Amino acid sequence: MVVPALNEEDNIQAAIKNVIEAVSGHWDDYEVLVMNDGSTDRTGVLAEEMAKNNPKIRVVHNERNLGYGTSYRKAVGLASKEYISIFAGDNEISAMFLRDFLPNLGDVDFVTSYPSTTHKRVWLRRFLSKTFINTMNFIFRLKLRCYTGAFVYRVSLVRSIPIKSDGLMLLPECLVRLIKAGHRFRQVPFEYIGRKGGKSTALSSKNLLGGVRVLLILMKDIYFQ
Repeated sequence: MVVPALNEEDNIQAAIKNVIEAVSGHWDDYEVLVMNDGSTDRTGVLAEEMAKNNPKIRVVHNERNLGYGTSYRKAVGLASKEYISIFAGDNEISAMFLRDFLPNLGDVDFVTSYPSTTHKRVWLRRFLSKTFINTMNFIFRLKLRCYTGAFVYRVSLVRSIPIKSDGLMLLPECLVRLIKAGHRFRQVPFEYIGRKGGKSTALSSKNLLGGVRVLLILMKDIYFQ
């Protein structure tokens, strides 16, 4: 489990506990990679406190903010297990999705997801998300219900594809590349619980521009090469 975090001191320990609670008693062979992306608050300190008492937790500190994409690529390189997933340090979703996802891997190559409910998100985020989903489905001839949901991939699959985007938009990039490469998948619902502290950056101009950029990158790579 990769837990990327930037200034999430109000959420990071709850996020890590959420992950450990979800896997405890079900899987023994796991690791939690906390990617502290140059936080200026106590995120790194709080994560290290938990790592001292649990050898399955590893904390990686970026000296400065390198971005979601760079942290994820670094985590893929560091991962030592067969499967990989991301659980954001903002603790917006329930890590219990893992208990539903792993049994669904039996006859497919990876599992991705969509939120079972979206009413806890602000209307603008719901509108922009729906617009993005419809646009991606139309251009890439897919029928997905979400492009940025929780997932479980084989590490070997993620290492086999190029990841050119940064930020949150690396999630739809990975998803589209794996599907277009012919890998089988299943999409299942997950629970969105909302943040307990801090402010979401999902609607930042950087992420919105990132959505346009990943769209252009994928169109070029899939249709014009």
